[in-house]
Amino acid sequence: MTAPTFGKDVKGAAAFLLAGVPALASLLAAIAVTGNTAGRMARNHPTATIVAFGLAAVAVFLGAFAAFGVAAGSRAERNAIYTGIAALAAALAFGTYAAVATWGDRPQPSITLRPKTPSTVTVTVTASGLRRGDHISVEVDQLLRGGDSWKPGPAPLQRLARPERRR
Repeated sequence: MTAPTFGKDVKGAAAFLLAGVPALASLLAAIAVTGNTAGRMARNHPTATIVAFGLAAVAVFLGAFAAFGVAAGSRAERNAIYTGIAALAAALAFGTYAAVATWGDRPQPSITLRPKTPSTVTVTVTASGLRRGDHISVEVDQLLRGGDSWKPGPAPLQRLARPERRR
C-alpha cells in the first residue's frame, strides 16, 4: 500500500495543523508563560485554557484527517484544512487571552491553622504581592458544640491585622 499523494499547498497546511499543539506551546513560551504560570492559567481561567488546548487538539486531529483520511484534492480535505486552521487560530487566541489575563491576577493570601492543644491553635498567614495599602485581617471565632452540630460562640476570640507600613 502506498501513501496518498497531496498537493503542495494542502500538504503544507496539513503539516501546519499537525503542529498545532507545538504552535500553541511556542506561542505561550513566546509570551513568557513559564514556571507555574500555565498551572495558574488553568486554575484562574480554566475555561479559556481548556478551550485553547482542546481546540489545538482538534486542529491536530483535523490535520491528520486531511493528510491521511480523505482523498487528495477533495472538498472534504479542503474543508478539514480550513476548519483546522480556524480551530488553531481560535486556540491561539484563547491561549493568549488566558495567559494575559493570568498576568493581571493577584496572588491570594494563604492561611494555615494548626492545633497546638485542645484549646489553642497557631495561625500562619502567608501573603505576597500585596500592594502598599492592602491589609490582611484574621478573625478566630469560638465554636461550641451544640448536640450534633457546631454553633458560633458569643464573640470572636482573637482579631489580628497586618499593620500598615508607613513610608
